[in-house]
Amino acid sequence: MMASERKIKALQDRYRAEFTPPPPEEKSVVPASPAGRPAVFDVSFETVVRAECDLQIATAKAYPMHSDLAGLKRFQDQATAIATSSREVAASCIYHPPRAGGAVEGPSVRFAEIVAGAFGNLRIASRIVQIDQATVTAQGICFDLERNIARTTETQRSILDRDGRRYNADMISKTCGAACSIAARNAILQVIGLALCHPIYEKAKKAALPGKDEDVGQWIAKLLVAFSALGITQAQILHKCGVDHLAKLSQEHRIMLLGIYNAIQSGDETVGSQFGIGPPRRASEAPDKAGGEAIADAAAVDEELDIV
Repeated sequence: MMASERKIKALQDRYRAEFTPPPPEEKSVVPASPAGRPAVFDVSFETVVRAECDLQIATAKAYPMHSDLAGLKRFQDQATAIATSSREVAASCIYHPPRAGGAVEGPSVRFAEIVAGAFGNLRIASRIVQIDQATVTAQGICFDLERNIARTTETQRSILDRDGRRYNADMISKTCGAACSIAARNAILQVIGLALCHPIYEKAKKAALPGKDEDVGQWIAKLLVAFSALGITQAQILHKCGVDHLAKLSQEHRIMLLGIYNAIQSGDETVGSQFGIGPPRRASEAPDKAGGEAIADAAAVDEELDIV
């Protein structure tokens, strides 16, 4: 055999030794059973998941939180206390998504988080099940371990801009997160039920708005400052509400604006989808003087509302 052939053979042997897969691992075997057959431990993933679920159900049954009227009353009291603990928390409970021909007001993702925590013994999950050229589809799951009730919901979100162009990777990722949050919210509210959630939501909505004896001008000024941090001017807000004067903002308009602001902050909507303008600024990029030149300060708002 020539030297070159011996060198090639040596290389082949070395590569064969390096890339030969190792033999399969032997399963753990315990000493033989009385019958003389070895007991082999082979735990599947399905078995592990089932054991986890069974343990959670057993824990929920051992420590019930909402199986009787006293538990439901405790849930409503606790959820109401959290949702109305401050005006900011109450305002975050309102959601106002746009729909063809109008908009629909309802509970937000933050509201669902509050009621889920107060309700207890829930198993909640969400995931993306499909991404195509125009939409992403998220699936939300909520399982009431205590009452053995489960709901699965799916939510689609567009990943196209106003010109029909597909979002970039970062925007698609944010849209997927928003879709998962909405799908989980829908599943939670379906499991707990509208009859239990509606009274809590109404109290939160009332707490988010100024009362009869409160300064409406100050409340509106704070809302305008919050929108200004997103690059939205007072004129655009009035146009969105279909009015030409701050004094014409009704209770319904205030609820709508709170819902729109929460939807933008949570990533469920964008400034462009709501007001037809460019991407929002971060809160850290807000003007040094709160509100900037785009909106008036609280005193000016009071004057426009004829409060002073």
